[in-house]
Amino acid sequence: MNILIIDDDVMLTSNLKRLFEKKILLNSVTVYNSYREFLKNLHLIDSFDIILVDILLERDIDKNWIDIIKIIRKNTEKVPIVVMSSFSDIKWLNFAFDEWASDYIIKPFRLKEIEVRIMRWFNIFLHSLCFSSSDKLSYHDLYYCISKNEFYFNEAKIILTKKSKQLLLIFISSPEKLLKEAFLVKKLWNDIDEFKDRNIRILVLRLKKSLKQYWVDFRIENIRWEWYIFKKD
Repeated sequence: MNILIIDDDVMLTSNLKRLFEKKILLNSVTVYNSYREFLKNLHLIDSFDIILVDILLERDIDKNWIDIIKIIRKNTEKVPIVVMSSFSDIKWLNFAFDEWASDYIIKPFRLKEIEVRIMRWFNIFLHSLCFSSSDKLSYHDLYYCISKNEFYFNEAKIILTKKSKQLLLIFISSPEKLLKEAFLVKKLWNDIDEFKDRNIRILVLRLKKSLKQYWVDFRIENIRWEWYIFKKD
């Protein structure tokens, strides 16, 4: 799970970052403390699974949280967007949902409350990718247990490193789809650094090696060098 927090409250974002970095399902927490920083990194927006945005971000400039939601929705329709606001007036909630926000939480909030909401939205988002409503995401004889953050072949647990789990989760949530190497790099590292771009091939080879003893390594196939696909046979 990759979380993006867009808020100019440095103390709050630091607390949220520490909170979510403890979760076993987590890949990364990224913080943008300004609208300009958000725009600068817009090319990475499809690497995030949950986005939290402050309703009063940079109130002294023309661009605001509504613009951010609109821009996000132009780039990705499914990713949950949770608006954080100190306004309890119903009109602000209506504004948020009119712009296709997923949730609205009023400040000040308890950290546990936002943790529960974010994990709920992540599960909904993940299930929407795989058309599943259970704790398991299945692909033929492989399945992923969300609550345990573990992969299984039939009932045998597959021993994987953290990065290999993250990579296999991307594959199993997008089966039989061509995934570009650069997209995998963004999902795993939230950047497109060339060194890490080369390392993705090493990571894929390690994952295939871990899956080989279960005779499913062949499902990960490299297509024309820069594309990958997770297939049935």
